[in-house]
Amino acid sequence: MEYCIEKASEKDLDEIENLYISVCRQLQRGINYACWSEGEYLTRNIAADGINKDSLYVLRVNHKIVGTMILNTEYESEYVQGKWSVAVLDNELLVIHTLAVQTDFKKPGIASIML
Repeated sequence: MEYCIEKASEKDLDEIENLYISVCRQLQRGINYACWSEGEYLTRNIAADGINKDSLYVLRVNHKIVGTMILNTEYESEYVQGKWSVAVLDNELLVIHTLAVQTDFKKPGIASIML
């Protein structure tokens, strides 16, 4: 298999939206710890915002998008209360948001490859 991680572009929006819909539908059929819901969270608008902010990445397997994630320095206020093993400044950290993997590709460890 050929893997490629790269920043998403506007031409990827349809494919990303379909991935988000697939993931949300799968989660709603089982345990949904993330509380993602089709049409509410993980939407085309979130992907478009990530592209506009230059922070949305995709993982392609043989040229097909099978995973996405947003990487930036934005974090929730609760993060400050965490017991982190390394002290860093805000501009030295990277936070992973909306890590999503196409349901057909969960077993091969796609999320691990992305991380």
